[in-house]
Amino acid sequence: MQTFEKVVDTRGYSCPIPITMVSKKMNKLSEGETVEVLFDDPGFSKELETWCAETGNSFIEHNTRNGSYSAVIGKGDGFKGKGIKATVAFIWLGVRLHVIKIILGIVPVKRIRFLITFVSIPEGLRADRWLQEAGQKNHVALPVPADITAHCGVVLGLKTREEAEKAYKLLIDNRFAAEDVYAIEKGAGIRKLDI
Repeated sequence: MQTFEKVVDTRGYSCPIPITMVSKKMNKLSEGETVEVLFDDPGFSKELETWCAETGNSFIEHNTRNGSYSAVIGKGDGFKGKGIKATVAFIWLGVRLHVIKIILGIVPVKRIRFLITFVSIPEGLRADRWLQEAGQKNHVALPVPADITAHCGVVLGLKTREEAEKAYKLLIDNRFAAEDVYAIEKGAGIRKLDI
């Protein structure tokens, strides 16, 4: 039986906490490194496999032993899109998010000072749509800054800490896989907040 130095033990937690725990661990790894994920729910394997596909990581194997579940996943080089349709949609999303970022830099209608990160691009886009439909329109979807991760991603940008904390808690309470809240500090870069 193989043992792993890097393990994420999600046993005892319910959705969306396990996928958030995995995402945070994977963000700290280098490309090619692997991690073993331990979990209670046999259905989490499929969720983990989907998350790997959405984020450009690799789902290596799934194991079941004595009513216990585990999977081995590897750090990939980020989502690229499979097939022409997915690739075009991915590129268009990146262009759209970067154009919004450029416009906000030129015409500072909204001074973005806080960012909410997500476990995957689809989860960030789903959260953006849900907040819009719930009447929460004080945020903007942007590309994840390189200071947070070198891979592509989506963040929600907000003006104040209060807005960011409220949106983050609302998303968590409604089972969205939001990861963290970051503050953009003038001249000091980006800092993760304890929320």
